[in-house]
Amino acid sequence: MVKMVTLRERMIRFLQEAPEKVLKYKTFVVGGPRDYFKEVVRSETNLKKWQRIYEQGGLISEAIDCYPLFTLSKGYQFVGEDEALRKQVQDWAEGFDFSGEIWQLMVEALVK
Repeated sequence: MVKMVTLRERMIRFLQEAPEKVLKYKTFVVGGPRDYFKEVVRSETNLKKWQRIYEQGGLISEAIDCYPLFTLSKGYQFVGEDEALRKQVQDWAEGFDFSGEIWQLMVEALVK
C-alpha cells in the first residue's frame, strides 16, 4: 500500500530542508553600469500579453491601479510664481478629465 503524503507533510519537509537549500544559492550581478542605459527591446506579443492580463482584472490590475490611486487620491495643485500662467493652466486642466488622463498614462506606463 502506498502512503499518501499530505500537503502539510510536504511543507514541513520543505521548510526543514530550506536552510541548507538557501545556503547553496548565490546571487550574481550580470553586466556593468552600461546595462542600465541599454535600450530595452519589447516584442509586440509581450506587450499584448501584458495588456490582456491587465484588462482581465483581478489582483494584478488592482496592484497596478494602486500607483495612480495613491498618486491622485489627494488631488493635485499647480504651483508657480506667475499667477496668471498658473490660472491659465488650471483652466486648461479643468477643460477635460485631467485626473483621468494622468491615471491612464500611469497605467499605460506600467502595462505597456
